[in-house]
Amino acid sequence: ALTSNSESPRAETNITVNGEAIGTQSYELGAQAFDLRFDEAGLVLDGAFDGLDFAMTGKMLPVPMMFGLAGMEGRLAAPVNRTEETGEAELALTLDGLELGEGIWATLDPGGALPREPAALAFDATVALDVLVDLLDIEALVAMGQSGDDPVRVQGLDLRNLLVKAAGARLTGDADVAFD
Repeated sequence: ALTSNSESPRAETNITVNGEAIGTQSYELGAQAFDLRFDEAGLVLDGAFDGLDFAMTGKMLPVPMMFGLAGMEGRLAAPVNRTEETGEAELALTLDGLELGEGIWATLDPGGALPREPAALAFDATVALDVLVDLLDIEALVAMGQSGDDPVRVQGLDLRNLLVKAAGARLTGDADVAFD
């Protein structure tokens, strides 16, 4: 298991080609934490951060690329060993408070018709799957690739709590899909 907590990394980079300054890039990331576990049950990664501000300007960009994100949370959990029965993988993501800089908005919506409120994306999904080979067994994976077989067979998808909110629109939903 690996756990990390850190506070507000930031960086500023000057981009040069053959000694000529062609742009700059900067970012500041708020406090973040992640937990990574990898054992016989599989891989689990949980992570979150508070705030991201990113800016890039340059001679090759038509407009300054600036955006901010209030926060992000995510989870990925998946089996990596062969299973006799159908197992589950989980994927969850929440992006909150995505704000685009005026240069990006001017490109996407030059007339200013769309609301500029912060966007959001969230979902929680469970994937039913059969793991047909140990995913860390390189020889078995190569043999499956050569035979044209897949190491994992997806049986279904359960999507919950979908939220997409952007430019004055809001989409919500749930889905339960079976694959043949």
